[in-house]
Amino acid sequence: MKEGKYTQNLRKAIRSWRILNDRTADFRKIVAILTEYDEKRGRVQHYQNPELHCLRKAVTQAVDQDLTVCLRERPGYIYEVVVRYANPQGYFVTHWIHEDGIQSERELFAQDNEHPVHQITCLSDLYQEAARALKWHDVDERLLEFLQECVSDENSKQHSQSA
Repeated sequence: MKEGKYTQNLRKAIRSWRILNDRTADFRKIVAILTEYDEKRGRVQHYQNPELHCLRKAVTQAVDQDLTVCLRERPGYIYEVVVRYANPQGYFVTHWIHEDGIQSERELFAQDNEHPVHQITCLSDLYQEAARALKWHDVDERLLEFLQECVSDENSKQHSQSA
């Protein structure tokens, strides 16, 4: 049976993402450090959408089994992050770009194995060690459509840049 364009697009969206299998607590800790830093530095007030900070803050307080974390690697230690938070009280999906400064610093101090940066867990560690290819049964329909939107937005930006 021939797949429709919609199903083909969904399959393409899935292929470009990985899902965090375990170490969700480590992921929440990374997000907590970054949200706290942004609050202390006053960066939240300068966000284009400061309310999205509240969603990331909620992620840091979530129970691990209520989270689905999807990651997509970009060039230069940059990751696209999509998190679904679902529990009996509600459901939300949030999305952000994460620049892995820790991994970048590790590259600078590659010759110095004693440097403290090598002891810090970063998103690249989680992506490489605890994430696996995303499969259909990993996500619900709403999250799947969101992931597809991310891919579609990227494709339309690439198309407009090459025109």
